[in-house]
Amino acid sequence: MTWWTDIPVRRKLTLVILLTCTTVLLLACAALAAYEFITFRRTMARDMTVLADVLSRNITSALAFQDESEASKTLLALNAEPQIIAACLYAKDGSRFAAYVRPSATVEFPPQPGPDTTCFQPDELVLFRPVMLNEKRIGTLYLRADLAALYDRLRLFGGIVGLVLLGSFIVTVALSSRLQRPISEPILALARTAKSIAERKDYSVRAEKQSRDETGLLTDAFNQMLSQIQERETALRRGRDELELRVEERTAELARANVGLQVEIAERERTQRRVATQYAVTRILAESIRLAETTPKIVRAICEQLGWGHGRDLGGRAARPGAAMRWNMALACRCSGRVRNHHPPADVFFGRRTSRAGLGERSTSLERGRAAGRELSSRTRGSPGGVARGLCPSDCLPG
Repeated sequence: MTWWTDIPVRRKLTLVILLTCTTVLLLACAALAAYEFITFRRTMARDMTVLADVLSRNITSALAFQDESEASKTLLALNAEPQIIAACLYAKDGSRFAAYVRPSATVEFPPQPGPDTTCFQPDELVLFRPVMLNEKRIGTLYLRADLAALYDRLRLFGGIVGLVLLGSFIVTVALSSRLQRPISEPILALARTAKSIAERKDYSVRAEKQSRDETGLLTDAFNQMLSQIQERETALRRGRDELELRVEERTAELARANVGLQVEIAERERTQRRVATQYAVTRILAESIRLAETTPKIVRAICEQLGWGHGRDLGGRAARPGAAMRWNMALACRCSGRVRNHHPPADVFFGRRTSRAGLGERSTSLERGRAAGRELSSRTRGSPGGVARGLCPSDCLPG
């Protein structure tokens, strides 16, 4: 029955109407045919009985006077009845007295008459009737008739039934196209709406209610379902937008936290460099004996910790004789905040003459360096730790 479930609703309704009408008509025609068949058999049996009774009265005198020629003439009158195949008159002793056979027919008569009865065979009607005279039985009349008239009548009835079925089929097809619309149209409209929603994903569309029957209830339920889906879709869209906004806010917070973390990492690195510088200076002061030997090492360690490019070169030059005092003055000037560049002035470290106009500035720098040296000597007097603190105050170290 797969083909039945796959055909459209309109065709289903049309086929249902056609099958219903055809089935009803066939049942009605079958009932009429059965009634006609039974009625015709009864009518034929009654007619044959009447004919046999009339014929037995007409043939009574011929049988009583044993006049076979007269009896044969009386039976010959049955030629007017086309359904009579044969007739036979039996005497009282059961012998055949006279007979009639339809032309072009071959019949075998029973040797003895049977009981008075009317019997239908597949293609014939057999009848035995008594021949009475003064209420005495003087013989038996035998009649055999075919059922061609019955079958002709049934064939005619079948033709009429076929014409009726054909006419009803045409009328049913013509009417079903209009009668099935109140049922099929709401269903088809609902199907079109569902297909449109599935294709466009637009849950704001609603199906039109066309009746108040079950299809109307189905349309209401469908629209209610669409409303619920639309509400859920709106809630999901709103939640998605809120989630995106929260993600953006969280991303911004993470970016700010990352910036703060980088600042904190940089601060920790500066602190670590400061601690490492202080540790290096303290270690050098602890290992050295004279300040003249300690100063280049301290400068080199500070330059290495600060990442200055000329630290090794400056340290080597500072190791030459007579340069310790100049390094002390330069370091004191830098530590006191008077030297702002990463590299100390070259004329201070290497004793180069720049110009006549710069001699006064150089003398001023030398005086300031001597004063810083005296201050450094006063700070470093006592212990190596004091030397480290005096050489590298907290505002001079990295960070």
